[in-house]
Amino acid sequence: PGDKRAKEWQFGELTDAFFQKSHGHPLHLRYSLLSLQERNLLVNEENVRKLTGCTHQDITTYYERLWAKVPIESQTILCLLATCPFPWPPMEILNCLDPSASKMSETMSALAKVRHLLVTDVLGLRPFHDSLLVFVEQTTEYRTYEKKYLTLVSEWLEKSAPAYWKWANEWLVEARLKDSTRLIAGPDREW
Repeated sequence: PGDKRAKEWQFGELTDAFFQKSHGHPLHLRYSLLSLQERNLLVNEENVRKLTGCTHQDITTYYERLWAKVPIESQTILCLLATCPFPWPPMEILNCLDPSASKMSETMSALAKVRHLLVTDVLGLRPFHDSLLVFVEQTTEYRTYEKKYLTLVSEWLEKSAPAYWKWANEWLVEARLKDSTRLIAGPDREW
């Protein structure tokens, strides 16, 4: 801490490690730093070198490598966010995926593994960058289970979603499930 040259050397080593992982891609740099912070790991050269790398400027390569490493439960969370890309109340994504709360710790662990890709602001939990949603929509898992995710969201909206999310999204999700009845008949003069 007291040696200025040692700090400069350590900072240089850390900078080199981040550059080797990200090739200077700003989105990947952000994801890398947040990944360490979310897992309560020290931001040091050794931990940076263990992160998923990005071999060139294409962030899709990073997403592909990450997708292959995260468990299916984390992939499910990302698929759910791609299916319904509105900002989610932070705990509600867990309630949607596990309404009985029987697997809450597993679901929270799955969310923690992809938390560095997300941001929570006044609107709610959402992907930090839309490129993530574009990537997820191209995956086999998303294309195979999109209707299942829509059904989960529809049930959550109907049974337990906060009032605003129910009001803002229920008819739209129903319409995507091929039931446009309420979307067509619902709006009236009072509405």
